[in-house]
Amino acid sequence: MGLLPYVNLILGEIWAGVDIHKEEVGDNLAACIWEPSLVKKNAIIAATEAVCLVLSIDQTVKNVRTPSGGQMPGLPGMQ
Repeated sequence: MGLLPYVNLILGEIWAGVDIHKEEVGDNLAACIWEPSLVKKNAIIAATEAVCLVLSIDQTVKNVRTPSGGQMPGLPGMQ
């Protein structure tokens, strides 16, 4: 099946979707299958938030820690 649903979308068949009963691409409008755009919007928002969280954790792990005492090593006059 692979790319067949995408080919149908490119050709302008906006209601093309996978019919799991027939195992082929079918007309979702005729089958009364409507996926609101709100579901897609929420999925994109959730994915974006997850990526931001992963990136912020990555930055936290990468931060260089100072030795105990809070001073940066090698600064003159702070011994």
